[in-house]
Parts: sequence; C-alpha cells; structure tokens
Amino acid sequence: MTRPAPQPDEPQGGADFFLDAFPVAALRPPPFFDDAAVAQMDRWVRGLWADERQYALVVVNNHAGSLTDPFQRKRLATWINQPAIREGSARWCVGVSTVVESTMLRGVLTAFLWLYNPPLPLTVARTIDEAIDQALGHLATQAIDPGRDPEDVRRMIHSFAARLS
Repeated sequence: MTRPAPQPDEPQGGADFFLDAFPVAALRPPPFFDDAAVAQMDRWVRGLWADERQYALVVVNNHAGSLTDPFQRKRLATWINQPAIREGSARWCVGVSTVVESTMLRGVLTAFLWLYNPPLPLTVARTIDEAIDQALGHLATQAIDPGRDPEDVRRMIHSFAARLS
C-alpha cells in the first residue's frame, strides 16, 4: 500500500505512504503542511498504530523547505505535540530517519528539533541509503526482525522514492 484510500469528500494532503517493506515504513511528506496534509498524516499514523506493530520510518524526498514557513512549522508542531500523537509515536515507532540532502535544510530540521522533543529516536540522513541503515538500526536496537533481507528493504524503499521523482 502506498497511499490510504481517500474518502470521496476528503481533501487530499499530498503525502505519499509506503508499507510494502514493513516494519520499515516510508513517507514522502507533503509539500506544505496545511490542514489537509496534517489530517492525512494523522489518519495514516493512527491507521498504522491500529495494527499494533512496531516499525521504523524513513522519510524520503523530503519537502523540508516548507518548514521554513513559521505557520507550517507551528501547524506541524501543534499536531505532533498532541498527547495521543506523542504516545502513539513512542509506543509504535521505534525511530524515524529523515533524508535531508541540503546542508541548509538539515540545519532547519535541527532548529525544528530544538522546538520539538520527539518521544522516539529521530535521526537525519544525507542519503536514502543512510536513512535505511538508520531505520534498520532502530529496529535492531529493539530486537525487531525486519522480516526480509536488508538489501530487499533497500531496493523497495529506493523503488518507492524513484516513483516520487
């Protein structure tokens, strides 16, 4: 599954989701964190948590440039700081690795993390391969078997990212 099925009257948020390599999940965030995007991400993570299985998340093709907008930072921070989101993240997500190729945008993400103390390990990677290695490391730290060869995970996440380009 790469994207939850939309409801007919539901605004689309623009994020893309990938679960084929579970327990390594992947997300391409929306270009802008408007209300529809935050609602879409909320539905996705709550649906993921309903399965009651732990996972690691790789964030690819990051639109972190949108986080330079203070209104979008505030909207995202408000959502991720909700008690239910923090609790669900801490319980089910063993770690997030975000690909940020730009040195400047990695700095923006670092500044964002000064405002947000995540309830789980959050690492920043320069490449998709580095992010996948970090995600597999997050799983290993919790003794969670990825269920497939790491090279298969790498191939699957790269295929997902290539479809988004």
